[in-house]
Amino acid sequence: AAIWNGKGIDIRVIASANAGGHVILTRESTGIKTVEDLKGKSMTTPNIGTVTDTILKSYILPKYGMSESDMTLVPGVKAPDMVTMLVASEEVDAIMTWEPYATMAELTYDDIRVVFDVPKEWQQETGSETLYPVNVVSADGAFCDKHPEEVKDFLKEIKKTVEYIQANPEEGVSLVSAAL
Repeated sequence: AAIWNGKGIDIRVIASANAGGHVILTRESTGIKTVEDLKGKSMTTPNIGTVTDTILKSYILPKYGMSESDMTLVPGVKAPDMVTMLVASEEVDAIMTWEPYATMAELTYDDIRVVFDVPKEWQQETGSETLYPVNVVSADGAFCDKHPEEVKDFLKEIKKTVEYIQANPEEGVSLVSAAL
């Protein structure tokens, strides 16, 4: 949304869709225990310029006096493939991923270690339960101006859906899984 807005397209962020959830994972067998231990190691990331890539390069690495040149980054890797590269083929030493892939990896493999938990660190640093926005709901500006009630109704339905899933997690997960 920000990129298109910067190119002159009237696109507006009308809601946050989810927040937080990024982690750096490794295998216990690599010996990596801290971010500093990533020096000289390899790590996957999704595409350059994504939220994940930006958090790594603008938040995590500078926090530890590091830069991307301190390690070998393997960009453009899809989230489901990251865990395969880390655990099955051992092509990389660490991955920078997000939920639900992080939890799925931890539940599936015994050898997984969390090196850096961005939401946990973020909350400790800010003293707030609020996390950084990752995905947003956006809409065409002209549509927002011409149909403000429809936009409000749409957001109310999203809120009702989230509340339903939270109140009925098993059924909600089943319905979402079936739809996806």
